[in-house]
Amino acid sequence: GNCFRLREGERDWDIVPDQNSLYSIFLPQISPTIVYNKAEHCAKSILLYSQIIDGLVAGNQLKDTEGISIWATLSSGGTKGTNFFNRIVDNVSDGVSPMTFKGGIGIDTGRSNEGRVYNGTLAGVTVIRNNVLKNMPGGEFINASEMPGTRGIYLRTRGELGMDESGDVSFTIIENNLVENCEFGVWMDSRVYGTLILNNTFINIENDSFIVMIGPEQVDVWAELTFDLRGGVCSEIPRDGMWSLNTVLPEPTKDGYEFKGWAYTPDAANAKDLFFTSPAGKGKLYAVWALPAPPSDPPPELPRGLGTGAIIAISVGSAAVAAGAGFGIWYFLKKKKA
Repeated sequence: GNCFRLREGERDWDIVPDQNSLYSIFLPQISPTIVYNKAEHCAKSILLYSQIIDGLVAGNQLKDTEGISIWATLSSGGTKGTNFFNRIVDNVSDGVSPMTFKGGIGIDTGRSNEGRVYNGTLAGVTVIRNNVLKNMPGGEFINASEMPGTRGIYLRTRGELGMDESGDVSFTIIENNLVENCEFGVWMDSRVYGTLILNNTFINIENDSFIVMIGPEQVDVWAELTFDLRGGVCSEIPRDGMWSLNTVLPEPTKDGYEFKGWAYTPDAANAKDLFFTSPAGKGKLYAVWALPAPPSDPPPELPRGLGTGAIIAISVGSAAVAAGAGFGIWYFLKKKKA
């Protein structure tokens, strides 16, 4: 139930209402509970850093902060910062940090050692559920913190690729989150294994794809979809219910109209908003129709003959072009009357 805010003066921020409180709140590494806090206009926010087990981050209201992140590392010095069985649920993160311009909710790992930690997993069995992320557009950021510059939900792995056969991030559930007006919906790197992405809502995502996958494995994406044919007919009527990502959707027909695709809004016009396979986000899909383009006018017919009294200088012009001379215009020569 604490409230944090940025404050000008000798101290960058204070805990409100007790102005004499410490700069930081230290929590145990086993079963830490961070619930119902408010933070506004803060350089950082909530960071679960190193060896956090059975943590709960819930019901926090964050405005213009770096969001919520689980950070796990395996350093060259042998430091092991593994995180397991953590839950990030029912939080709101709106905007980005005023210092770094970073924001989002997710997991970030760094590896500079080939050592094996719990079968190679640095962050395992994490639940990211029922969160709201808003107003995190793309653009430049300042790399002055542990958070990645990935604005949305992220599963990031940094360090040398191929150091270990197992993933740094394993067994993550991303369920029923709302991501709106953000650079990405979900971003997943390589060395991410066993991810279930279920029934999330994505609105106005800048990237062309709701989910960016840079080499993760064992990813299962499902979303609950309903369909509105908007006067069309379909031999195979699409069923309402759960659809796996990229399942081919039926194409309806409608007399006098062309089917343009499925979309979350009936008047969608941009190609990136139209779907022919099931998308990653839940919601109602509308059939988008358009009137067919009118047939183009045929080119005007040229006269077939020039009449008995004309001679066209085709041979002269063709010869001029072949010789490299500048050709200006076709012309007619009238025969002299006898």
